[in-house]
Amino acid sequence: MIIDANMYWFDESIFHDKHEAERFLLEVPKSYGINGYMIENKDHIKQIVIEKPIGYQNLNYVEDVNREVNIEIIYFGYIAIIAVQPELSSVTAMDIRKQSHFPLTMVNGGMKYMPDQISYDCMTYEAMNSKL
Repeated sequence: MIIDANMYWFDESIFHDKHEAERFLLEVPKSYGINGYMIENKDHIKQIVIEKPIGYQNLNYVEDVNREVNIEIIYFGYIAIIAVQPELSSVTAMDIRKQSHFPLTMVNGGMKYMPDQISYDCMTYEAMNSKL
């Protein structure tokens, strides 16, 4: 289920049910200068885009898919540094540190956020600003 900042709920099936997607997009208040449409990127992942003003994307609802992320691990003796492209939530980083075989493990990232499931469920800042 996806929740936007205005508390509208819709099921993930909206990305696969053309009729439901059309019904949702018909509700976009065009009279207020808001535009909505669905696109599919080169990886065949669908997005519902909401623009206000037209031409400026404000909200993008992205189809839920599993994605691969790059991970780099550097270690010096008993110290491990784990670098990932998305910025991890603190819960995910703590889980990685707990499972590390190194006594001192640092985890850091730098491309938007990779929230944990609870963050998505609660619609935290990380979840709302994730590109994943």
